[in-house]
Amino acid sequence: MKKIIPIILIILGCGLIATGIYLQLENNNSNIDKDKKETKEENKKQENNTFTALNEYNLPTICSKNDTIPTYINRSDYSKVTFDYPSCVHEYELTFYSKVLSTNDYHTRMFITVDKKTLNNYMNEKYVYLVGLKNEEFPDIKYTNIYTTTTKNNLKASIIQANYSTTFMYSTTTFDTWYIAVELEEELILTFQLDTKGNVFDYENIMAMIDSVKLEKDAAIYAHSKLENGYQIGTIKQNKYKSYEHGYKLNYKVKEKYPEIDSLTTNINSAVFEKEELNYKMYANLSIETENYEDFKENVEKWKRITISSYNEDPERYRNIKDTGIIEKVINNKKVYYFIYTYDYYLNNKKSNTNYISRVQYEIEPNTYVDLWISNTEVKIDEAFISDFLDFTIEEY
Repeated sequence: MKKIIPIILIILGCGLIATGIYLQLENNNSNIDKDKKETKEENKKQENNTFTALNEYNLPTICSKNDTIPTYINRSDYSKVTFDYPSCVHEYELTFYSKVLSTNDYHTRMFITVDKKTLNNYMNEKYVYLVGLKNEEFPDIKYTNIYTTTTKNNLKASIIQANYSTTFMYSTTTFDTWYIAVELEEELILTFQLDTKGNVFDYENIMAMIDSVKLEKDAAIYAHSKLENGYQIGTIKQNKYKSYEHGYKLNYKVKEKYPEIDSLTTNINSAVFEKEELNYKMYANLSIETENYEDFKENVEKWKRITISSYNEDPERYRNIKDTGIIEKVINNKKVYYFIYTYDYYLNNKKSNTNYISRVQYEIEPNTYVDLWISNTEVKIDEAFISDFLDFTIEEY
């Protein structure tokens, strides 16, 4: 009997311990479920909350009840992001990979691009940036918390809005800024930065723009040519300087021996040609460019300095440099300015190859010109070589 009692006590003790552990686990599981439920409810609450747009200075609203314009951004993996933007802004620079939209007076601008970041990281960066502005430059800045919602196309999107002002010589200017990101994939977002001064954006139109975002796989469009009788026939185009309705089309005809390729520099306004063989590589980029300048020849000189600057800074690798200077000449019935730059490339103090670079520019009208960049390895660039890429016509739209 004395032996049985301790055994019974041990059994009872084990039972009490097991019961305690079970109750503790149940309590923990209950707390975890409660936390998950609360987090889920909080997220749901955050998504369902009505966003209250800021207008700290009682400014007029712009971009409201406008027609929308469909557009897209291409990605190098051949996917395409489509969306609509309000017609109060215009696309002055035609490009595949990003959009810069603005009003005629440039007081309102939209910067739109695709970024390889998570939605949370991007929005947290912008929020921290605004906190820094408040602590340093703009103590009176007002900004919202990060607001997250789900678009009509079932994509997650986040928004921050900020209002602030600056005063200079008794004149105060007010600003309205929005940081917006739409999650396309886990680490891929479409970002919108909207800036305007003296006005505020219409929130409903912003939401309409966000709701229009779609990701389309294998749908990218590139300005590639068609092969006809041994020639590549194609068209590139660009709006005129500070214009969004009119511009120029360049209809080119390039020999098949210089194949047009897909490239990150292939764009609405440019075509890329490349050929690579043993000890030989040719690259050419033909584009329409716009920029503000007073004298075209001086602008050509500027681009020459930019083009060759890196080669002049490293005499150990770039040796025996020859520079023709700017040449003015009529080639293929076109008055062009160009230069040819030659150097020997050395690696570990041993000559690797001889390289030739040329930049050719043809003015269509003030502030709008054709830019041809050519580089060759071991094969000289001369007037005949340049001529192969200047068989084009220009038409206005």
